[in-house]
Amino acid sequence: MASAADKLHYDNYAFSTDRESSVERIFTEENRLSTSKKLTKKSVHEELTDASFDMVSNSIDRNKENELDSCAKTSIENTGSSKKQSESPRRENFALFDAEILEDKEYRQRIKNRIKHMIPRERNYDTHHLSTILRVYLKKELVLSTFTSVRAKNEKVPLKDTHFYKCLLSVHTRVLGENMSEQKFRVHLKASLNSAKDWDGGRAFRRG
Repeated sequence: MASAADKLHYDNYAFSTDRESSVERIFTEENRLSTSKKLTKKSVHEELTDASFDMVSNSIDRNKENELDSCAKTSIENTGSSKKQSESPRRENFALFDAEILEDKEYRQRIKNRIKHMIPRERNYDTHHLSTILRVYLKKELVLSTFTSVRAKNEKVPLKDTHFYKCLLSVHTRVLGENMSEQKFRVHLKASLNSAKDWDGGRAFRRG
């Protein structure tokens, strides 16, 4: 039969064991919560990291698209520039330019858009406005040696028979409406071609 001392010792041992078990359970629970928090933080961190990566990735993609668009636009501009730079006081080069207007719809539209932005809308249209446009595409020597406005003369050919003329006329009549007819346009064209000798400082040179 257990003595009172043994019973007290057993009770103390049981209490100690229960306390250790409780402490162990508490410690285990704290570890579980801590681990859970770490996992949650890790999950949140991973989500944020993934979101940040997506943002950066999307930004890179957008920048790449912009670069490609820019390269595409630059390529188109360079193509147009090289075509324009190929113009010289020779008829065959203008013939290539004119054929390109006919065959390449994109190039033709670019020509029309550029002409459109050079036409004044807030004041009366004058011959020097057309001269300014012509000088962008035609060299002085080419005009003097090759073109008349409407009728062939000597070895010169009418500009009105070219696809470039059709671009000029269609844009002018569309932008200016009733203020511009083909008859009015031809008057301005004739005056512009006749004044080509004054382009590039020709008038000042003759006066000097």
